[in-house]
Amino acid sequence: MQTLSRRYISAGGQDTEDDKYFNLSGVTYSTAAHIGTLNTNYYATSYGYDSRGRLATTTLPTNTVETTNYDDIVDTIVEMHADERP
Repeated sequence: MQTLSRRYISAGGQDTEDDKYFNLSGVTYSTAAHIGTLNTNYYATSYGYDSRGRLATTTLPTNTVETTNYDDIVDTIVEMHADERP
């Protein structure tokens, strides 16, 4: 069995994208940023951060965007899930 996953880390050390490969047919390993074709060879999950460096959005391979809002007074987390992409 062959598997491959890639994690992309920002200069600040934050995880910005995770790629999980499910079809390696016709794909050869490379140091290029992405190998193969999105949704044909791999699924991508991407992450966005607020101005304080806290996780703010997670975009799933299904294009569902999970949003995390923080109450700056007590740092309470409120998560909302919505399909925000067409």
